[in-house]
Amino acid sequence: MRLSRSSAALWTLLAALIPLVLYLWTLCPTVYCGDGGELGLAATTLQISHPPGYPLLTNFGHVWTIIFFFLRPILALNILSALFAAMAAACVYVLLTIITDGAATSQRLINLALATAFALGQTLWSVATNFEVYSLAALMAVLIAIMLIRFYQSKDRRLLLLACYLFGLALCNHLSVGSLGIMLLMAAWFCRENLSIGDWLLGLALILLPLTFYGYLYVRPSFNLVLDWYDPQTFWGLKQHLFAQTYHRYIATPHLSDIIPYFIGLVRLLSHELVLPFTALSLPGAFLQYRRDHKLAMMLLSIVIVNCGLNFNYLIPDITPYFLPSLLIAVVWIAELLNWLTQRSRIWSGAAIASALVITIVAAAGNFARCDISDRYSAEQYAQDLFERVPEGGILFCGTDNSMFPALYLHYVENYRPDCKVYGHLPTLTRLRNDLGLGTTPGFNTFPDLMHYAVAHVEAPLVFAREPMQYINDFRTILPTLFSSGLVYYRDSGSQVLPKSMHVNWRHPPRLYDQKEAVLYVTYDLLNGEELVKLGDPEGERLWAQAAEIIYAQESYVLSHQLSAYFIGAENLRLASKALEQGLALGDLRFDQRLRLLESLGSVAFESGDEKKTKEIFEQVERMEPNSTVAKYHVLALAAGTAIHSNRLNDAIAAYRQMLQLYPQQREVNLQLGKLLLQTGDTVAAEEMFDICIKDNYRVDFIHKLLK
Repeated sequence: MRLSRSSAALWTLLAALIPLVLYLWTLCPTVYCGDGGELGLAATTLQISHPPGYPLLTNFGHVWTIIFFFLRPILALNILSALFAAMAAACVYVLLTIITDGAATSQRLINLALATAFALGQTLWSVATNFEVYSLAALMAVLIAIMLIRFYQSKDRRLLLLACYLFGLALCNHLSVGSLGIMLLMAAWFCRENLSIGDWLLGLALILLPLTFYGYLYVRPSFNLVLDWYDPQTFWGLKQHLFAQTYHRYIATPHLSDIIPYFIGLVRLLSHELVLPFTALSLPGAFLQYRRDHKLAMMLLSIVIVNCGLNFNYLIPDITPYFLPSLLIAVVWIAELLNWLTQRSRIWSGAAIASALVITIVAAAGNFARCDISDRYSAEQYAQDLFERVPEGGILFCGTDNSMFPALYLHYVENYRPDCKVYGHLPTLTRLRNDLGLGTTPGFNTFPDLMHYAVAHVEAPLVFAREPMQYINDFRTILPTLFSSGLVYYRDSGSQVLPKSMHVNWRHPPRLYDQKEAVLYVTYDLLNGEELVKLGDPEGERLWAQAAEIIYAQESYVLSHQLSAYFIGAENLRLASKALEQGLALGDLRFDQRLRLLESLGSVAFESGDEKKTKEIFEQVERMEPNSTVAKYHVLALAAGTAIHSNRLNDAIAAYRQMLQLYPQQREVNLQLGKLLLQTGDTVAAEEMFDICIKDNYRVDFIHKLLK
C-alpha cells in the first residue's frame, strides 16, 4: 500500500512530534550546568561565546528570545534546542525515505521508528533538553545530507548549490559538521559531467558567503561585552575563535595503544544510542547499500571515516555529540537492511518492523532516566548560594563553568544581585581589565594578574569561589595575598556555611546523566567535606567518599583528574595520591590520559617527599614519553636536592637553571635558585631571581628576610 503526499507529510510531522513531546517532558526548566548558561547569556544579550563563537546560534537565539519575550529567556532557549532536535528527527525520517525509497506503510513505519530511535539516543536527547549548540548542528548535518543525496539522484545543480550554502552556514554554528565536507566534494565529483566550471566556483562562493557571519565576532566587542573570549578584534584573538585553537590542548599525541580504548569508548557510546546488538545491523546494511549503489555507500562511509578520524585524538570531555554525523549514518545503514527485509517475505517484513520498534522502545526506556533533567535546579541554586556569600556592593570571582556560567547568566540577564559584580575566567578577561581601568596598561593579560591587582587596589569586598577546577592553580597563587590584605573580604565558596542551609540536595544527588552534573555535586561534597573535616566531624570523610563514588561511577578520567587537583589544592596529598591511583585503575585509559595521571601522581609523590616513589614513577613516565617535560623537571628537582645535601651547590644551581628553562613561570624555582646564588656569593644574580618573585608578589616577606 502506497500513501499520498499528504499522508507522507503526516508521517514526517509524527517523526518530529514523538521526540518533541519527550524532549519537553524532560526539559530543564532553568539554566543547566556547563555551557548552557554561557550560551544563554550570549544569545539573550548578544555576547561572544567560547570559540568558535557560534554566531549563527547566538543571533538565532537572540531573535527567538525577542519573539517569546513573555518566557524566561533560558526556558525559551531550552525549548528552542528541543525544537531543533525534533526537526532533526523529522529530517532523518525524510533522509531515510529518500535513500530507501520507502513509500510502503511497512517501510515508513521502520523509517519512523529509526528516526525516533536516533532522536532518543542519549547523545541527541541530552543536548535537546538544555540550550546547546549540538541540536542545531544535528539539524544542519541532516539537511546537508538530504540536499546532497537528492542532488546525486536527480543531478539538479540547484540542490548542490543549496547544500554548499547550508554547509557554510553550518560551519557558523559548530565545526563538527565539517565532516560532511568530504561527502559534498564526492557528490560533486561523481556528478561532475553535469557541472560547469562556473558551478564549481559558485559553489565555493556559496560556502564562503555565510562564513562572513563570523564578522559578528569582530564587530560586536566594541560594545564592552561581558563575554569576550580572546578579544576577537585582535588578529590573534580572531584566529583563536575561527580555528578554535584553545581546544588544541585536548589533541593528544597519536599512539597505537589508544586504538583499543578508543573503540571501547565508541562501543559505550553506541550502547546508549541504538541498542548495541542492533547497531551490528548497520554492517550488513552498509554492504547491501554498496551492492545497490556503491557511490552512495562511499559518500556515507566517508562521513564516518572523517568524523571518527578527526575525533580519534580529541579528548575534550563532552566529545560524544561530535559523533552525531556517524550515528546518523549508522541509522541509515540499519534502515537499508530493514527496508530490504520488507521486500523478502511477510515473515521477514514483520521481523524488520519488530526490530525497528524494539530499537526505539529500548532506547527510549533506557535513556529516559539519564536524560530527564526536568527537576534540575541545581546549577541555578549553586550560583545563588555563591551570591549569598557576597556582601552588598561586593565582587564575585568564579573559576569553573559550573559556577561561572550560571552566575553570569543570572546576574547579567535576569538582573540577579544588581548591587554586585561578577567575573569569570577567560570569558570576562577584557571586561575585568576595562572595569579596573587597565584597558591599555601592559602587563595585565591573565586572570591571576588582574585578581592580584583587584586585591591590592579595589576597596569593594571580594569573594573568590574555589572549586575543583582546571584553573585551581590561578586561585592558589593569590591565597597568601588574600589573607594578608585588610582590603579583602575573603570567603571560600564552602566555608562558614552549614550544610543544612544549602539549597541543593547535595546529600542525595539525583541520578546523573553527564559529567557536568557530576562535577557540580562533587564540588559540594568536597567543599563541605573539607569544612566538616576541619571541625573534626566524621561526616566530612563520608562526603569525600561520596564524591569519589560519583566520579568513579562515571568511569571518567577527567573527573578523576579534577578530584586529584582539588585535593592537591587543599594540600591533602594522601587523598590526591589515592584519587590518581584509582584513576589509573580505569580500564580504558588512552595513552595521553595515562601519561597525565602518572605525571600528576609523580608530582604528588615529590611534594610528599617520597623520593623513591617519585623516581620510580618518572622512570615509567620517561619510558612512555622520553620528552616529558614534567618528568624532566622532577628528575632535575631530585638531582638538585641530592646535590644540595652533598654540598655541591654549583650542580644544584645548574639543575635549577635547567628547571627554569622547562617552566619559566615557576617562582619557587626562582626563589630557591636565588637562595643558592646568595650562598655562593653571587649577589647580583640572586637579586635578579628575587626581583622576579617580588614583581609577582611571591613570598615577598621571606625574600626581604633573606636579603637582610
